[in-house]
Amino acid sequence: MSDAVLAPLGQVVACRDCDGVQCVPDQPWGGNFSCFRCGGVLVQRRHRDLDFFLAVTLGLAVLFFLAASQTFLTIDVHGTSQDCTMYSGVLALADAGFIGLAGLVGFTLFGAPCARIIGLLYVLVPLRAGRLAPRTAEVFRWVQKLGPWAMLDVLVLAVIVAAVKLGELASIELGPGMAAFLGLVVLWTVSRDRLDPTWVFEAVAPTVSGVGPGRTACAVCGQGVALDGGDVQKCSRCGGRVHARKPDSLARTTALVAGAALLYVPANFYPILNFETLGVSGPQTILSSVGILFASGMWPIASILFFASILVPLLKLVGLSTLIAVVRRGSGRPVEATRMFRLIDYIGRWSMIDVLVLALLVSLVQMGSVATITPGIGATCFGAVVVLTILGAQSFDPRLIWDTRRKA
Repeated sequence: MSDAVLAPLGQVVACRDCDGVQCVPDQPWGGNFSCFRCGGVLVQRRHRDLDFFLAVTLGLAVLFFLAASQTFLTIDVHGTSQDCTMYSGVLALADAGFIGLAGLVGFTLFGAPCARIIGLLYVLVPLRAGRLAPRTAEVFRWVQKLGPWAMLDVLVLAVIVAAVKLGELASIELGPGMAAFLGLVVLWTVSRDRLDPTWVFEAVAPTVSGVGPGRTACAVCGQGVALDGGDVQKCSRCGGRVHARKPDSLARTTALVAGAALLYVPANFYPILNFETLGVSGPQTILSSVGILFASGMWPIASILFFASILVPLLKLVGLSTLIAVVRRGSGRPVEATRMFRLIDYIGRWSMIDVLVLALLVSLVQMGSVATITPGIGATCFGAVVVLTILGAQSFDPRLIWDTRRKA
């Protein structure tokens, strides 16, 4: 979901979803102010406690190290046991020759979370000492951008699904790494939902108000930027590129949606994994995995997997295609279309559940002739669908919905 516009109280800002210009009234910290036109959260005021958030970030660093270095899960199949850590799935996928899939899992579970934690420490530790580190705003801009790609919370559901899938085959024990991981997810949620980005950016430089003809606001830090007759400028505070509208938004979104639609068929047709036990093997597609869970009476888990792995990608493809058609035709209801965009943008990352489940299963079930799970080509296609749909939502500019309405 799009972040709220960042601006001090009492300033004139433009909504990032509909470009509606409005003045933010005085209000207590912790409150929200909604856009008068599209209903989105325009300004979100969160609490500011430097000592608290620095302690949370240090806790994140410690718990992430413990979660990644200690035993995550242990599986026992007919007296043969296998341990796995958080990174075992990445190594197992790479060993099986699925380098792209291993890179995707590694980035979402290690690359993005680690970069965000390190970036927060780089910003908050000097602030606590009353100083600013070099390029603080630029680093914090990347901290904000990497947030949606860090999928530690998605891994929680993936662990539950993997445990249920293996429940009849083996006994599973939680390791000390799992306890650290659950604490990590709690602190991660606190850091993500309670830290006020405005606070950090205003520590670097005061927000310059002013939106309207020839001026717009940086999508990351909210700084007012004069476009000076051009379509792109560099933000004076965070260094990001500022556009009046996302460049080639419709063309890029259309290309990404088309690519995802082409891969959606093989992602569901080809096996996502191959399971072999005691010499008997059988491939499983995403749909057959859901069917097995339903047949076993595990309706809640089967429903989650069906929704996240089959329904969500399809809804994103249909939804983004609908938004493209709305902009091209200049028709439709802009408020409803904007709400659809926010929903698509929010739910897309949860489709990663199946990819993370696969990574866990491949790392846990490597026991030779007793039991072995290997990834299938459908997993690569499905991972590509997830990435392309996320990028498609990020490349779409919802303000175009309202631009066509004004032209009409």
